[in-house]
Order: sequence, then structure tokens, then C-alpha cells
Amino acid sequence: MLGTISYAIPTGVVEIEIIDNAFTRRWWPHYKKIEPYLKNSLQVCHRNCVDAHVFEQMKQGYHPERRAELVESIWKLKNCVKVLNKDGYKFPMKINITIEKILAEESHLQKHLNDIHRCFTTADRLRDRWTETSQQVFELDNDEFKRAKFLSIIHDINLCVHEIEYYIPTDRKRQFGDIISYTQFIDPNTYPKHYKDEQFITLTEEDINLFTLDHVDVTLNDNILGKSYLVAFLDDDDPRCPDITPNQIATGELKIGRDNARTNLFQHRDYTEWFHKHRMNINNHHGCMPIGNIVKGKELLDGKRADFTLS
Repeated sequence: MLGTISYAIPTGVVEIEIIDNAFTRRWWPHYKKIEPYLKNSLQVCHRNCVDAHVFEQMKQGYHPERRAELVESIWKLKNCVKVLNKDGYKFPMKINITIEKILAEESHLQKHLNDIHRCFTTADRLRDRWTETSQQVFELDNDEFKRAKFLSIIHDINLCVHEIEYYIPTDRKRQFGDIISYTQFIDPNTYPKHYKDEQFITLTEEDINLFTLDHVDVTLNDNILGKSYLVAFLDDDDPRCPDITPNQIATGELKIGRDNARTNLFQHRDYTEWFHKHRMNINNHHGCMPIGNIVKGKELLDGKRADFTLS
């Protein structure tokens, strides 16, 4: 054991022991440096799609606030593409999404969102095209304002896609997507600007070899320009795409599981067959980086309470 992290609430304490391995020996000093700038609470991250009962009620016209949020996300996504096209960047597809199509559960929507998201990750990574194999390239303007505008818009596209796909309850999300975890995020309001280049450490191939498909309570939070394999599986995406990877970097952010839902997914036959379908063999790289285990207070993680604070 390298050390412990404790979170407190009035009724008790959750204590985590950090696993001792080659990666955590590098990561633990980094975490201790970042710890003062982590948000002093845990955020509950709920299931990967809208509750089935709520979704059925939305179809009947209930939950007007949720419907309004969804319509706003669709409008923002379409407006982002409109601005990009006006600025000459020629987004490669038309956004074929409406709230009516979402509530009708049209089958093309998740793949359509996967394709839109891949345009974002490719443009952010390569800065001259929307798709990996495209012969049609664009030149990112050297003007600092115009460059910042472009990057801001494509990141808004990423945000809108994730907001919308929450309301795409595919069969796979319904079966496997009820994965509730707690995450401790870096607080951008307190994080020193001069630490920006030291906010993360880069994972090596040796680090990635430590990933596991077996159960562990605490893992690295997903810091990926793209998707983890788990998320890509839920989205029925193609795991061969270059933006579907294990963690490439690690910040001080943690993901704390409350049950075996993620492990059950990793070890399910459907997860293995998803890789086989795409001519890949599953291995530990397709799991997660083990950081620690809960040794006290696991019963306090009820999936509802989020006011745990570092103690």
C-alpha cells in the first residue's frame, strides 16, 4: 500500500487504499501535488442513458424541462456546424437529428452521433481535416482569435453530442449502461495556471500493460480525446478507430465504483464478441487502470449522496 485517501460525511468515512504497482508509484506523488486543487466533493456519475420510465414519459409530453434541454442541445449542435460552414471549414455531414426522431428511437441516431463525434476528435487531433482518411483538408487560420473560435466550436460539438446521446437508449445501454460511479474532478477555479503543463503525466506502454479486466474499486478517470473501450462498446462504435484507446494521460482525477457493474460488463461475453466482430482480440488494455480499493465505508456509496469531502 502506498497511502490512503479518505472522504468524510457526517455519518461516516470512505477510505481508499492505493495499490502499489509501477504506475501508482509515479502517480501517487503527482496526486498529492494536485490534491489541494481537486474539487472538495465527489460527483455522482449516473447511468449512460436516460431512465426508461422517464423516456417513456417524455414521449407522452411530460418532463418539459428535459425536452427543452434536449432541443437546445440539438439546436446548438446544428448552429455549431452552421458557423463552421460559414467560416469555410465545410463540416462533412448534415445533422440529421430532431427530438421527434429521438423520441421515435430511430435506429440511425447513435451511429450518426458516433460519426459526428469522430469529426470532433479528428479535427482536434490533426487540425486539418474532419475524417482520418479524407483527402479534403482545411487550413486552420493562424489568427489567434479565429483559431480559438474554431477550437471552441468543435469542443461545443463534443459537448452537444454527449448531451444528446444520453437520450439515445439503445438496447446495449439499457442492458449494461447502469454503471454508477463517483468522480473527483480538478477544480479549474483554483488550479494554478503555472501548473497547466504539469496537470497530467503520460502513460507508457508498460503502464498500459497494468490495465485489468478484473474487479478494482478505484481507477483512473477517463481522460481521453475520444472514448474509452467501455463507452465505445455502449455506443456500438468501432474499437479499431484511433480515437478509441486506453488512457493516454493521467491527472489526479479518480473514478470510484460502488458495485460490480463495470466488471460484469468487462467480463461479459458480449464485450468479448464485440472485439471479435471487429477482428480484434480482447486483452487487459481494454479494461481500466487499477488505482486502489475501498477498505472502509463502501456501504455509504449509495449512488445518491454526493457530498463526500476530502478529510
